[in-house]
Amino acid sequence: KTLASVDAGGGMILWDPATWQPRQPLSRQGDSVLIGLTFSPDSRELAAGAFDGTIQFWDVQSGQPIGDPIKAHNDWAMALAYSHDGTELVSGSKDGTINRWDMKSHESIGGPVAAHTNWVTDLEFTPDDTAFISSSADGSIRVWDAKTGAPIGEPLVADGTQVWNVQFDKSYDPLQLVSLGGDGTIYWWDWAQRRLVRPPLRTGKETEDMVLSPDGRLVVLGAIDNDAYAFRINRA
Repeated sequence: KTLASVDAGGGMILWDPATWQPRQPLSRQGDSVLIGLTFSPDSRELAAGAFDGTIQFWDVQSGQPIGDPIKAHNDWAMALAYSHDGTELVSGSKDGTINRWDMKSHESIGGPVAAHTNWVTDLEFTPDDTAFISSSADGSIRVWDAKTGAPIGEPLVADGTQVWNVQFDKSYDPLQLVSLGGDGTIYWWDWAQRRLVRPPLRTGKETEDMVLSPDGRLVVLGAIDNDAYAFRINRA
């Protein structure tokens, strides 16, 4: 029932999707906010990451900040993901580090970990919350144990190009992971076997973001040329 948008000038707005009218703006977070923006699973909280490495939590109903910003990283806090049970948040930074956060205390769990050699571009928890995934501009996807924060197995690498987005396609059985390269190439991975399962979709659209429809039949890319592109996915 609520859409949140963020711009590079540090402005955030909550929208009513039924009318596409702004419900309320949220006050500026100091330094400009980047793409680190995500709702908690119960939609009561909104977490926003900033260029200065801080994360601010917001009460969605009142539009007021929850406590003071936390210093999450020494560089941009650009990727955020809540666990599905809402007990944990993971954050990723331009400096390649990942940090885990206890949502009751807003305290770090173990401190930042050097996860990648380039920007951490996206984070995603597995449906059962036993692990989380990180993607990076270093071209790799890594899997992490959600309880210990330890890496699981070897990184997944498709063609070595930057990886900007990872999402699970829950409409498939067995579960599949979908990843997006900066050149607009989309890959499908068999999650259990950690291997590619179909030819990639090469859209030719330079992009940094995508969204997959719940039924896995449509993917939309936000491209560098200021347009959005929708692609039908062949399920055969």
